[in-house]
Amino acid sequence: MALTNKDIAEFVQKLWANDYFRFELMSSMPVVTHFEREGNSLIVDYEFWDDGKSTGSQENFMFDIEIGNEYGWNFPANMQFVQLKDKFTWNTPEECENLSLELSEEDHLDTDVTIYEWGDPELEELVDSYFNPDMIGLESVRDMLIEKYHAKNGLPNYIPERLKEFFTKVINSA
Repeated sequence: MALTNKDIAEFVQKLWANDYFRFELMSSMPVVTHFEREGNSLIVDYEFWDDGKSTGSQENFMFDIEIGNEYGWNFPANMQFVQLKDKFTWNTPEECENLSLELSEEDHLDTDVTIYEWGDPELEELVDSYFNPDMIGLESVRDMLIEKYHAKNGLPNYIPERLKEFFTKVINSA
């Protein structure tokens, strides 16, 4: 079986999902941009989006974190594009070929993180997929915006222009 970018991306996603310290960092499926096989090892370049929620720091959220927690929904103030180069090593070539989650070694070779603000052209494609109504619980968002931010009278000034259409639709769905 020849390994593909898609196979390796699914492996990376499962590996991170099973890691207590990393599972919240991926806000999108990873995309493998390049890989090389060296015996029992794969050197993999991959990238994904991180919404910063795992840090729990107020600067990573658009709205007050305590209010967001009360409504079960916090919206990121920006998005981070993470690009990694990792080397995954297994005990045998068969384990490598089968992308076993039982690694003998994992080395982080390179990391690059770019922070994008809402409205940046690089985020245009992500905006539509990030605002999947089934994923984010629009009723909670609507209730929070109306009850805590009085958004029926207008959105807070700090909401980026690119997001106003989305939040207006949410409010008007009440």
